Amino acid sequence: MDNKAISALSQEQQTMLDWALYYLALGIFILPMVPGKKMPHIKWANRTDQKPPADEARAWWRQWPGAQIGMATGVYSNIDVLDFDSLEAIPQFEILAGPIPPDAPTVRTGRGLHVFFAHSPGLTNRAKICGLDVDFRTTGGIVVLPPSLHKTGRRYQWERGLI
Repeated sequence: MDNKAISALSQEQQTMLDWALYYLALGIFILPMVPGKKMPHIKWANRTDQKPPADEARAWWRQWPGAQIGMATGVYSNIDVLDFDSLEAIPQFEILAGPIPPDAPTVRTGRGLHVFFAHSPGLTNRAKICGLDVDFRTTGGIVVLPPSLHKTGRRYQWERGLI
C-alpha cells in the first residue's frame, strides 16, 4: 500500500497488517506486539539490524491476527523516541531540556506522547529521565505504533506528522 492509499483512509479503515506493511515500506523495523502489553510475540533481540521481509510480517499477522504494531527503536529503525508517560511531564521536561521541535512527528498514546527523532548513535535507553515520567527509547527499545490499542482502550494515533 502506498502513501496516498494509506493517507486517503482513516486508521479504522486499515487493517493492522496494512499499517505494518506501510511502516515496513518506510524502513521501520516492525514487531507483532501482544495486545495490551509492550511485549512482542517474537524474540527479536538476537536478530541483526535487518528488517523483517514483508512475507514474514504477513505470516505474523496470520499467526496473531489481533497483534498490535511495535517498532524496534534506535539503529534498527534509525529512530529514537522520547516517551512521555503523562502530558504533565512535557512542560517539566521542556524546562530542563528546551522545547520539543514543533515539527517532530508525534503520536498520542493512551496516557501521553511519543516524540520521534532521527537516531543518534551512542545514546542508551533511559527510564525516568531526570526523575520525570519520560523515557528515552533507542537501540534495544520498543515503542508501539498507531493504530494499535493502548491498555487504556485508547488508540495510538498520529498527532503531528507521520514517520
